[in-house]
Amino acid sequence: MEYNDRIALLCEEGMQAVRAEDWDRVDDIASYNADMGYYMIRMYENMLPLELKCRIALFHYSDKGDFNPTIRKYVRKAGIIRPENWRDMLPSSIRELDSFVIYRGGGEEINKAAYSLSWTLSQEMAEWFMKRHELTNPGTQHLYRGIIPAEKVIAYINERSEFEIVQYRGVKKIEEISPEGLSPDFEELKARDALHSDSESVWDDYFDRWYSGHF
Repeated sequence: MEYNDRIALLCEEGMQAVRAEDWDRVDDIASYNADMGYYMIRMYENMLPLELKCRIALFHYSDKGDFNPTIRKYVRKAGIIRPENWRDMLPSSIRELDSFVIYRGGGEEINKAAYSLSWTLSQEMAEWFMKRHELTNPGTQHLYRGIIPAEKVIAYINERSEFEIVQYRGVKKIEEISPEGLSPDFEELKARDALHSDSESVWDDYFDRWYSGHF
């Protein structure tokens, strides 16, 4: 089946699932890709349960969804679906902390940084993003550090081994810091990731080594 035919069929099935209030089927259809997830939220925004819209948005957030204002809107509300055991996904060295030091590399001014959704537990990951943004985005890039209470974390996403903390206006004591440079350990893992994706445990081991050397 051609892609456009497949999308048309999913749109029709999605409409039928919404009318039947078959939310599991809606969730399944919306997970097809980011464009389909956005379509389902936009078309049926007033009919879908809030928890479902948040789940769809968070599922696609790392897959082009961070560029979509509708996806971002419901990611900001997705703390309501954070699982009780969300800490189990964190690196072991910080799993029981009441607050986390987080970092961000981006182009926004410091007074707007708290509104940025994507932060990371890894200073080196934030520096890597800052350097990548310098190659693709005009203007000055910044490296920020802040502290976020655990209860303000919307979600922890590590599918791409980026130690991503999703938040909205929860990070405090934001300051701009100077880059320290990327360690050989980090650069080796990033180079390997370009060829094949390492398991999360390999990256978690790296983070625990980095964390023990900094805190």
